[in-house]
Amino acid sequence: MNSIFVDIVDQISLLILDTLDTINKMHMIRITTCFFALFFTLFSVSLFTFLPKSMYLSPEKGEGYIRAVPKLETLKDPGVPKLETLKDPKGAFRHSNISKLENLEYPKGAPKLETLKDPKGAFRHSNIAVLSTFIPSTMWSDVSKEIKKLSDHILNRECYCHLWNYECIFNQTTEMGLYVEGGTRYDKDNTSTSKAKNPWWLQFAGWERVAHLQAALPNYDWILYGDLDYIIKDMSRPIESFIREFELYGKNDIHVLVPRDDNVRNIFAFSDFSVLIKNSPFGRRLVENWRAFGMGLCPNGNFEDLSKKQRYAWQHSDQVGLWYALMKTHDDFRVDSPAKLPDTVTCNKTSGLLKNRNYWLDMTNYFRKNGYTVGNYGITLNEIDDHQMIAWSKTHNDSMSGLGVNLNKFPDAKKFAFNAFALHNKKPSNQWDREMQIELGMCKKVHGCSVTWNNAKGIQTGCKRNFY
Repeated sequence: MNSIFVDIVDQISLLILDTLDTINKMHMIRITTCFFALFFTLFSVSLFTFLPKSMYLSPEKGEGYIRAVPKLETLKDPGVPKLETLKDPKGAFRHSNISKLENLEYPKGAPKLETLKDPKGAFRHSNIAVLSTFIPSTMWSDVSKEIKKLSDHILNRECYCHLWNYECIFNQTTEMGLYVEGGTRYDKDNTSTSKAKNPWWLQFAGWERVAHLQAALPNYDWILYGDLDYIIKDMSRPIESFIREFELYGKNDIHVLVPRDDNVRNIFAFSDFSVLIKNSPFGRRLVENWRAFGMGLCPNGNFEDLSKKQRYAWQHSDQVGLWYALMKTHDDFRVDSPAKLPDTVTCNKTSGLLKNRNYWLDMTNYFRKNGYTVGNYGITLNEIDDHQMIAWSKTHNDSMSGLGVNLNKFPDAKKFAFNAFALHNKKPSNQWDREMQIELGMCKKVHGCSVTWNNAKGIQTGCKRNFY
């Protein structure tokens, strides 16, 4: 019995040992298999790396095989020339048919680009001129001294024109003053040139602006007139900004923009240190009516000479003449207007002067009755009638100011000056604000602007303008 038990145990032990031996052999096979797989992979990589491609790649095998591609730097293409030697005889590779600048041949007689002149304003963005007038008159005791004080004012305006490519006109010719007794155009018989026997007030050179405007206006779309002491404060703002504002609000009937002195009350009187006029039938008629007042509406002129010595007084100046011209021109074009020209602009047969010594010509009532309001931008511009033909600046305390702030007559207007487009300011440049002094220096140093004066040639001004 015991022997049988021992035999069974021995058989079981042998079976267990055989099983373990089999398991051990299978494990070794797995290890060996993994080893050979790793070895074959490394061998394949080495084979593809070091052997010539012709030994393992066959172009004839079809699309399933990777084709041999030569290195990029050795790429050959005998049918295409190298890029650096590529010729373009017919301009096939150009975006536009433009020759090289250095090889550009100019037509015979054509000026070279660096010496090209601009006599007709071909390089201007718009056909706008800035006009100023200077004629020595009896109002100035020392002309050279006055010019010295205002030379930087003149340079400021010249520089502004230079920056915006506007035509800067500085007219120094006498025309209206020649009609004064003793002048070459004086008409003692009073047959054609003047209703007044002797328009002595024309000796004051301010009237020459009217003749200068009349001569220049037909050549431009708009003209901005400014007195000698009219200075541009916002050099970065173009004149077109006023015009585009009218267009934006649909006020396309506006032909004239004038400044205002009173920014609170709705009055229409103003100082004519600046005016913007359109070359249109209305604008040209305005200047004609302005001139007519200057020549005298009545046999003895317009107003009595209170000095009895033909001395200057503001009522004899071009200022009142522009007020009259605005009313008269509106009357000419708006024949159905509710209000007509006031009685103050009719002649008194006895005195030979205007009936009423109302220097303001009742202008505010005239325009109020005709439905006019003031404003040249924003809400105030929106509120004026679409057919209003004249715009009055209304300066607010922001950058959208009118034509200018009058600091000569109204010191309180200084609060509007900081962001103004321009100033009527006779103070010398060393009393301008710091920013304006810096910009004046830039005009001189960067843009080469200068002003000179002598008795023979008068005032000469200009900037060094380059065309690109």
